[in-house]
Amino acid sequence: MIGYSKAGRYAKLQSAETVLGVLRERGRRGLPCNELFRQLFNPQMYLLSLSG
Repeated sequence: MIGYSKAGRYAKLQSAETVLGVLRERGRRGLPCNELFRQLFNPQMYLLSLSG
């Protein structure tokens, strides 16, 4: 999946499974999730939520 970065260049978005794993681990460790809002634009997150 390709997304648009702040620098104006294209960047590859992480898979939904990877993102959820990172967020889950950060939550377990009590760390902040500063980039969470950006993930709302990841289409794979919607597909993953609809599949389960």
